Amino acid sequence: MEMEVTRQSERKETESPRKKTLSRPELMEKASSVILLLHDRTTAKTFRARQDDAIRLQYARTTIQALAAYGAILKDQELEDLKTRLDELEARRGPA
Repeated sequence: MEMEVTRQSERKETESPRKKTLSRPELMEKASSVILLLHDRTTAKTFRARQDDAIRLQYARTTIQALAAYGAILKDQELEDLKTRLDELEARRGPA
């Protein structure tokens, strides 16, 4: 009896379930957690440099950049939604 085995990576390529879009409050929550982590680390009573600090800072920078890009995309989407709503209201109102 033969069994078909599918690798998880192959499955992911064919089945790409739509990821959840973050809302503005969720985005702020994630940004806040990164900021609090950095703040707590740098304002502790005793600061001792660790070997993983450089890597952690790189991840923090990358995360902040990703959050900023995501926020810009979210803002553009919200502006497009507002434009669509305004166009619909103007269409209902009729010619001036």
